[in-house]
Amino acid sequence: MSAPSPLPRVGAAELLRMVPVPNAAAERTPLPDGGLRLAAPLNRPSWVTLLAWWLPVSKQRRVELDRTGVAAFALLDGRRTLGEVVELHQQRWKLSFFEARGMIFDFLRPLVRAGLLALVAPKD
Repeated sequence: MSAPSPLPRVGAAELLRMVPVPNAAAERTPLPDGGLRLAAPLNRPSWVTLLAWWLPVSKQRRVELDRTGVAAFALLDGRRTLGEVVELHQQRWKLSFFEARGMIFDFLRPLVRAGLLALVAPKD
């Protein structure tokens, strides 16, 4: 059995119309090397709280970004669509559309999986 995809099961064209919205509850900690640590609180069932008395259980999901990741994350402002983010990334790094789209989609997967980012469908 394969793991569920953190991205919605929609076509690429529909996905490019979605707006990535950062989790407002996530903590952002700058790192000395110019990176950024993102941490989102986890909603755990009560039995996990009991288990935490005996075993170390994290209360957050964390992702660390390097400088390039910080630059890409800055484009995810809750207003731009994924298509606009891909286009900006394509222009900045002089990539083909498909290279930029692949890089951005791969970048988003762990952020969505960790609850640090949500993809919001357009209202039309």
